[in-house]
Amino acid sequence: MSRTEAMKLLVFITQRGDGRKWIRLLTKHQIMYHLQFHARGTASSAMLDILGLENSDKDVTLSFACETAAAELVRAFEEGAGAVTSLRGILLLLPISAMSRLMAVMSAQAADEMFQGGKLQVKKSEYEYSLVLIAVNQEYIEQVMQTAKQAGATGATVIRARLEDSQHAQKLYGISLQEEKDILVIMTPGATRDAIMESVNEKFGLRTKAQAIVLSLPADRVMKL
Repeated sequence: MSRTEAMKLLVFITQRGDGRKWIRLLTKHQIMYHLQFHARGTASSAMLDILGLENSDKDVTLSFACETAAAELVRAFEEGAGAVTSLRGILLLLPISAMSRLMAVMSAQAADEMFQGGKLQVKKSEYEYSLVLIAVNQEYIEQVMQTAKQAGATGATVIRARLEDSQHAQKLYGISLQEEKDILVIMTPGATRDAIMESVNEKFGLRTKAQAIVLSLPADRVMKL
């Protein structure tokens, strides 16, 4: 991975129990870091049939990949290769506009010299709003929320999740990552995105006991309903 290669967030929604199969497939494609949580869908039985899902209980997996690895995975899906054809669900690829550099390097299995002090790897966003995702060890969620608010966040949603295949970080970087995580979801204007992410990353980044994974996604439009 070059220093300018983009990062992607892969969101895969499949029926309950198939999330582990998905993670094993991703590992074969050198995509190593995943947050997984359970959810329940509201689609009709006809829509479930169209999507190839047997029931409304879902595994939702968020995975981090460099653009090259993501492209290889998509190519495997398009060609219907091997284990890919046995999985059913919905796969979304989303551009990551900012991410802690250490997590980006770990996701790409890059060389140690690419790590530059744990700073944010930031891509300038053309969008007015961003969705900031912060995955942190559960006992630190209140502290992280307070820091985010001090930096300009006005509110957040919390999702309980689990970090899968965390032993890979221990092998490469000597970081033993706690598996139980809370994901803090914050919608924020671009003007405060960097301040929120930098404040959280500085105090609670991967090298700290909180082990926060910090990233943002561009939001095309935000509306109050």
